[in-house]
Amino acid sequence: MDDDPKFKSPNKVTFKSRLKSSLKSVQIEASAHSREKFLSDLRKAREITDVNETNDFLDKMRCRLDNPDVLSVDTVHQLMISYRDNQNYDGMISLVEDLSRIEDCTLIDTQVIRYQYAFALARRNKEGDRERSLATVMNIIESTADKEALSPDVICLAGRIYKDKFIASNYEDRESLNNAVSWYRKAFEMSPLEHSGINLTTLLRASGEHFETNAEMQQIAVVLNSLLGRKGALHQLTDYWDVATYFEVSVLAENYQKACEAALKMAMLKPPIWFLKSTMENIKLINRCAATISPIEKEKQQFLFWSEFFMEAIESETEVTCARFPVLIQELTKQFTSSYLTLNVAEKSMILSHVLENSQQKKPPPGML
Repeated sequence: MDDDPKFKSPNKVTFKSRLKSSLKSVQIEASAHSREKFLSDLRKAREITDVNETNDFLDKMRCRLDNPDVLSVDTVHQLMISYRDNQNYDGMISLVEDLSRIEDCTLIDTQVIRYQYAFALARRNKEGDRERSLATVMNIIESTADKEALSPDVICLAGRIYKDKFIASNYEDRESLNNAVSWYRKAFEMSPLEHSGINLTTLLRASGEHFETNAEMQQIAVVLNSLLGRKGALHQLTDYWDVATYFEVSVLAENYQKACEAALKMAMLKPPIWFLKSTMENIKLINRCAATISPIEKEKQQFLFWSEFFMEAIESETEVTCARFPVLIQELTKQFTSSYLTLNVAEKSMILSHVLENSQQKKPPPGML
């Protein structure tokens, strides 16, 4: 009777099947735990202040990806971001290229990993890197059938590469400028965000357009102000890119008082150097287009101080050829005063001059009290 099919339970599960299912669940949980532990340890890199020590730490973390339980899109992506924050673009590129040599390692084909790879190539900018970066971006765009699944960041990166080409040509490559405008415009139309909007506006200004007469620039400014307004007042903003957008919009509108307030906020956030480099590239573009020989008013003089202050920060690795430095002085009231420190090596003396005192006299800081 036991052999009669009609008496057999249709839901009968063998011991072997149950054991395999249990072991599979244990393996999944163990892999998830390994990845979480990796990500938790990776966050410790933010606590290291020395660049070389951080790179050593990240290289050791990279070795842990040899464990199949740890290797995933998320762990590789987060490691690449950590390398990026430390401006270790070689580390980002070699990581992807090493993984590409592993048979059937499909995670490097995901959009998020390919984007970071293209980003690193564009930033490293060794011979041929920019072309490889652009080719990778174009491949991502062409191979993504569902355009709604395409990240606006990918479109923006295409614009960024052409913008870099324009800047590298000493601002003479108009074709690259037009291509940069086109790609940033596509990104903004796809998803109106701060990053694409501010770059599009800046490049339109570089193309010869003026904020007062260009309807597109005015419309973008309305959208950007609305986006920032939802996040609160300037003093409530905690994300560097939000503050930087506020800063750049104020500069484009020539509202230098607001620009200086944003600049101080940017300095207090202590952003990575590459954040500042990205912002100051736009500011240099704007300043180049807005060059004037008219008298420098107080707010503009203060803004020029901040431009020099940030440029000094991003060029800190170059040889110092000037004995005059922009500095922030914290008063007893906890307020910050924009100043210049002038060193006279021959006389072994230091002179401190305050920007506001000098600008109120309609003179640039001469380096004297």
